[in-house]
Amino acid sequence: MTTPILIDCDPGHDDAIAILLALASPELELVGVTTVAGNQTLDKTTHNALVTLEIAGRSDIPVAADWTRGLRPLLEACGNDPRFRLILFTLDESTYSRELAPLAGHYPAVLLGSPWWFHDSPLGIDRFLDRVIETAGVYNLAGFVDDARALTALPARHDLWRRRTCGWLARKVDAGFLEEEDARRLARELAYGLVRRAYRIV
Repeated sequence: MTTPILIDCDPGHDDAIAILLALASPELELVGVTTVAGNQTLDKTTHNALVTLEIAGRSDIPVAADWTRGLRPLLEACGNDPRFRLILFTLDESTYSRELAPLAGHYPAVLLGSPWWFHDSPLGIDRFLDRVIETAGVYNLAGFVDDARALTALPARHDLWRRRTCGWLARKVDAGFLEEEDARRLARELAYGLVRRAYRIV
């Protein structure tokens, strides 16, 4: 008797191999695949899953692209719990305003992680702020963290974040959306306060 399974993945070669291994197992019945953004954007991970199934001769297995549906049970159970914290990161910029910002604006436990990997660039940071602040607000961001493996890159990346967020705030002041004093306060929050609260650093 086989065990029916559904694989939620972001293929990538590692998840493609997981799909193939599940198909080859006499103990498992792969009944569906859901894809999320992660190793790549959602459209690319979905394409990779479909190609993997096609190569295996199993195009009959349904593939559903999903970014937030998988979070629903967790958020319904814990999204309003002050003890819980969920920080969301993505490489798929198209989800910033469509999916991430509304989640962070609705659930107190959800914060938006900073743009990362190839998006922690000058224009990437500007696009992130433009797409999320109006819906999520500044205080639903998690500030800036960096996973650079080169120790010498850390100060430069944090400096870039500070400069770009200050430039973004300055443009809001110039356009009349913010008072200068409020912009100063938010600049400190974006550089320092948000990340300390998000990761509960005393």
